[in-house]
Amino acid sequence: MVLVAGIFATIVCTAVSGMVPVWMQVDPAVRELTGTYFFILYLPMLFRSASILFGTVLRAAGDTKTPMRVGIIVNCINIVLNFLLIYDTRTVSLLGLRLVIPGAGWGVIGAAAASVLPLRLVSALSVGLYGMFLAIIVPPARESRVVRGLVLLSFAASFIAGRWALLSGVSSGVRTIFLTVAISLGAAVLFPIKDPEGAEEQA
Repeated sequence: MVLVAGIFATIVCTAVSGMVPVWMQVDPAVRELTGTYFFILYLPMLFRSASILFGTVLRAAGDTKTPMRVGIIVNCINIVLNFLLIYDTRTVSLLGLRLVIPGAGWGVIGAAAASVLPLRLVSALSVGLYGMFLAIIVPPARESRVVRGLVLLSFAASFIAGRWALLSGVSSGVRTIFLTVAISLGAAVLFPIKDPEGAEEQA
């Protein structure tokens, strides 16, 4: 699903990248450059989709720290790359010292590249997020037929929701959150977990 959604988003976004500056009423003098910026920015939509989906799943499973750490790392890399790729090599004064700061001098293209390159890191980290996701669901699914059935139901519901006209315009992250809440509530009502301590007290 991630692969299909990511490829579809990449094709659509790159196809309309030249029209985005027109829709935003950008000055005609810089529309071509702006279109190039958006084209580069939209190229890694597959990696972006994977990051959003895996991050949402981990948050739904109760792990909010890992996606946050990944986001912090990506933003820090983006800041450094902006500093190095946008500006030319220059000399700056810092605490009385004159330092030569290297720079590519790519301008707007450098800004787009700085936003894209960290996503390649996210794609690598997404493999780790996916591994953590499997570590969360596989052991309980092996032990319980109910959990195994709910996992399969989640996959099927996610697939159907992505093609349902009513939800097709909703982002994959929002759909995942909605399905997680709905299926979790249904499971809690239909298959409640008995409290061992409460059972001992009644005994």
